[in-house]
Amino acid sequence: MSANQEVKNGEPTNRSTRELAVFSGKILVLAILFSSAAMTESFRLSSLSSGDAWWHLSAGLWMLQHHTIPHYGILSQYPNLPWIDSSWAYDGLLAVTYRLLGLRAIPILLMLLKAAFAVVTFLIAGGSRGRFWSAACLSAIAQIAVAGMQPLPAGFSILFFVIELSLLYRAWDSSSAPPLLALPVIFLFWVNLHAQFVVGLVLFAVFLAAIAGRQLLRRIRVHQADWGVGITLVGQSAVAFLAMLVACLVNPHGFRIFGEALREVYGKAAFRYLPEMSAMRFRQPQDFVLILFALTAFFGFARRRSLDPLKIGLLTLATLAGLRFARDGWIAVMCALVAFATISSPEMPREPARAGLFAGKRWPIPIVGLVVLSLLALFAVRIPPESELMARRVSKQFPVQACDFIHGNHVAGPLFNAYDWGGFLTWYMPEYPVAMDRRLGLYGYELTDQYFQVIGGTDVKAARSYTDARILLLEKESDFAHALMTFPDLRAQFRVLYSDDVAVVLERR
Repeated sequence: MSANQEVKNGEPTNRSTRELAVFSGKILVLAILFSSAAMTESFRLSSLSSGDAWWHLSAGLWMLQHHTIPHYGILSQYPNLPWIDSSWAYDGLLAVTYRLLGLRAIPILLMLLKAAFAVVTFLIAGGSRGRFWSAACLSAIAQIAVAGMQPLPAGFSILFFVIELSLLYRAWDSSSAPPLLALPVIFLFWVNLHAQFVVGLVLFAVFLAAIAGRQLLRRIRVHQADWGVGITLVGQSAVAFLAMLVACLVNPHGFRIFGEALREVYGKAAFRYLPEMSAMRFRQPQDFVLILFALTAFFGFARRRSLDPLKIGLLTLATLAGLRFARDGWIAVMCALVAFATISSPEMPREPARAGLFAGKRWPIPIVGLVVLSLLALFAVRIPPESELMARRVSKQFPVQACDFIHGNHVAGPLFNAYDWGGFLTWYMPEYPVAMDRRLGLYGYELTDQYFQVIGGTDVKAARSYTDARILLLEKESDFAHALMTFPDLRAQFRVLYSDDVAVVLERR
């Protein structure tokens, strides 16, 4: 039957009907895949519970007001303390979005990050190479495993990391340098958005070591099919690495950003005082998804009898890091995802090209993009205005009423605050410099340790911010607040000015 005979009496043939049904089904699947996590956020508004998002917003608003990047401890009781804001570009982006959308900017930014993550994981998992259904499943699993993503610069690190990892694997498999050319551009943005760009540098260093090791094994005539053939990448990769380092120097802080990023991300204070730096406890469903995802990737390599040193080595290191540091579990997820995408097994074949009505059409891409953007806009509109957000969500997590009491009664500072509220207070009460917030790069280990000695009751005079404070804004159910209000010696020093279900305000007598 000729192509002109496939339509009879103005009705498509059964083949065209089936193609149309499959085509429409794929559009529906992609629309759900790319927007489901974002739509969930529009209902849950979990982004407003992130204490870190608030100080990023405060720093961005300060930059817009002063037309400069902060180099000292703004909005804190240590204004002369040097500070390198490694995520200044993200802070500025969040502040500009806030100026346009108000408090809705925080959940909307998270919705966009989650949608971008879904798109990137789908494409890298094989969606751009014809493996539609397997890529959709892998992307969905990755989204479940990284369900705790927040509107923070770490979201950009996740996106950049998985893109870098995909490019490195492509260069490794093809033994060619062109995939590496995009990396300096990626790091030009990454270094100004989040301190975890150092993880990307470590990733590339491991790639360099694997390339050198492969070349050495070739010279001593140890062959393995998975190691690939062709010219060595040592020289080209070294040049690419130097270009990445140069790109990392394009930031307001110069070479100092490297040391600051390491201290901020993996410093002593982070290890001791950030709960997310503890080992994975398997208390959440996504923790089990993560480990099963990684183990399945290992099984895929074993079934292929692959001894690929780069892919297996990176997956092993990433899994160990994810188990040791709960915050870095996403690294294991990304390594497992890209490992799945690069396993060319009979169980994951490329979908064959089909001739027919929809063969070779590229217009589904803008259609899917239009549908996803329309869904995101629809659910973004349903996010309530700022006043309602403050009443419904923010006031349940942060001391909004207590701050209003301090404002309304012109209570004099200095202020000593709960740790998790510090970021929020820099935004809601900027005229009261905070004693402590989650900017570990600013306070360092010594000041953070002194603060937690006071909070923990081991030495109530360790921190000057406590001994000089005239008012204390603490969590109502915290052990420290309970001790100040019940222990006779401490109770004699303070009186309760205000109390509600969330917070308590104490004044030093």
